[in-house]
Amino acid sequence: MKNKYLSFGTIMTALSLFLNVSISAQNICSNSSFEQGGFNPNLNEICGTQALIVTNTSTATNIKYVYDYQGETLESALDSASTQVNHTYPLLYQPKMYTIAQIGQKNGKVSVACKNVIVRPNNTPLHSYFICQSTVEFNIPLSPINDFDRYVIEFGSGVPPIFVSKSQLPFSVQKTFNLPQTYKITGLYTDPSKNCLLNYGFQTIPLNNPNTELPFTPQISKVELLTLKNVKIDYTGPFVADPQFSLFRYEKDQYPAANEIKAGIQTGSYTFDIPDSTKSYCFFVKRNSTCGGQIIESPEICTTPIVSLNFNPQNSKTEISWIAYQKTLKGRTLPPPNLNPQNNISFKQTFIIDKPIIPNQKGEISWATNTYTHGPLDCTTQYTYQVYQDITGSTNFTKFKGKSISNKVNFDPQKLIPPPPTTFWVNTDNYNQIHYKEDLNTWPIEQKNWYLFKLQDTEFKILDSSSTKNTFLTDFTTPQKQETYKIAFRDKCGRLSQLSEKINTIFLSINDLAELRWSLESPFGNSTISGYDLIFISNGTETKIQSFPKEITNGTLDLNTFSSDGKLKLVATPSNNNYPIAASNTIDLKIPLKIFIPTAFTPNNDGINDLLEIKTLKSKIKTFEMKIYNRFGQEILKIDNVEYKWDGKINSTATPSGNYPYTITITTSDNSIKRFGGSIYLLKH
Repeated sequence: MKNKYLSFGTIMTALSLFLNVSISAQNICSNSSFEQGGFNPNLNEICGTQALIVTNTSTATNIKYVYDYQGETLESALDSASTQVNHTYPLLYQPKMYTIAQIGQKNGKVSVACKNVIVRPNNTPLHSYFICQSTVEFNIPLSPINDFDRYVIEFGSGVPPIFVSKSQLPFSVQKTFNLPQTYKITGLYTDPSKNCLLNYGFQTIPLNNPNTELPFTPQISKVELLTLKNVKIDYTGPFVADPQFSLFRYEKDQYPAANEIKAGIQTGSYTFDIPDSTKSYCFFVKRNSTCGGQIIESPEICTTPIVSLNFNPQNSKTEISWIAYQKTLKGRTLPPPNLNPQNNISFKQTFIIDKPIIPNQKGEISWATNTYTHGPLDCTTQYTYQVYQDITGSTNFTKFKGKSISNKVNFDPQKLIPPPPTTFWVNTDNYNQIHYKEDLNTWPIEQKNWYLFKLQDTEFKILDSSSTKNTFLTDFTTPQKQETYKIAFRDKCGRLSQLSEKINTIFLSINDLAELRWSLESPFGNSTISGYDLIFISNGTETKIQSFPKEITNGTLDLNTFSSDGKLKLVATPSNNNYPIAASNTIDLKIPLKIFIPTAFTPNNDGINDLLEIKTLKSKIKTFEMKIYNRFGQEILKIDNVEYKWDGKINSTATPSGNYPYTITITTSDNSIKRFGGSIYLLKH
């Protein structure tokens, strides 16, 4: 690995998921791939602070409940799931329908069951009002929450009430007031036992004021990236009788290019695909008609995608980067709060680190930054990162607030795959030995165990392992051909590295014609070969007898230059000085037995050719016998020492000139029998 950082993309590929940033956004309640769970709530409608109790009716185990499921992924839902079977919902201004999701395990799979409950603070139905100058439009929508038998709208200041039947829903009425104005809307059941306590009073519709947050002003309350490709938008606004509001989207800082993506948007949660997962997008709601010439639209809330996570093994820290939140409102750079009460905006940016032991560590960071460095990390701990933006301010004399939540990035250091080892080489003695060194520059985390893999047939299979640093692994098979190996290590966190690049032994062979052959592939992990030396070994002494350039894979020996048998090996010199030399297998060099006997000699004491001398490789002879005959075939001399030199005398008596036949029988050092024959001419002057 050349980079000191492991990038987001690299981590994704190497771990195949030690980093989870893209999970299906499908609603688990409608996902048919899950097993069917089952439960019953004690109440289908909850009034005030009544406690909800759920009872499991399925055979599922390890059951948890999400009491306000809003379409999250399974992973996100489990983050907020609880084993508690009792739950109390918070006090509300208006009734709300909650989805309860049960998540468990059944038949080795995930089981899911979902049911809805309606929570009412009192007998107030789901309703809204919308102010256009002095006109107030009241709306009671047709909804499962609004199942009352009749409704009454009451006003202060002596204005007559309005009575509405269930069959008239959705209902809309406009009234002209001098604001502020009080009102109350009540829903009533014919069966009194179904009614909640009516302990609530009139509500006040205020004047438009930059310090006032109107309850039904069109607002995008939350924009959350479920994944980099899916966004969930929570919208609150008036329940208009006709679809008058549309949702718009634009790429960050490109407000004039906003496009309508949903017409007739109503209060609720919506999920949309993201056009480009590498960009930030902003969303707002706009009314299709104006109010006295004034455009009615919500402030925009933008996505905050985490687009990069780089792990630096040198310091065991992660650097998380996201797209910075835009600094404009409707394309305008706005002044800080209090400088312009009509239009201003403020931000709070929080970086969330979630881990099992200490969940939801929160750190407020400067709004101007879009990076966060976290660490050093514990390699046994999983981390989850998320960025929260809280946006508040005023626009067109209307107070607003919203939240942007980034995609959730899970990082498990345990699933990191260290890069492959690079400093290793193979050397052959009696066996192939694959040497290795710990390289803390490449992976600065202690490397504790090493593994040898050998290419067998078409795949690499583990052959040896060691927990000793900077030593070697061994293939105990006697070298008979070139072999190919890879190595890997496991670091102190138990993470197995990628397999290294392959290395190959240098395999040396020789034929009967003294022709040498060897393989060309490098025996070094990350180095080429600069050249070869041929080494002759005899009686424990090594002698370089020939050199070859790196491109050569063969050579021929001149056996006449050798005075004894021995062994040969080929040594490769690396081009990288970080490596020692690497040797091939060792082969035997057998010099053929040759005997030189002169055809004539002249024992006349003139100092020239006076003796019959036998020349041969004495080291190859175990026993020697030479018999010399006269012309009648009679044996006249027997020699049993190859170093004996005959002066032409028999029993101190000179032998007459003539031709003398001979035979030689030799037992060689490898116990083979060799026989030779010929004749010698003895000449006297």
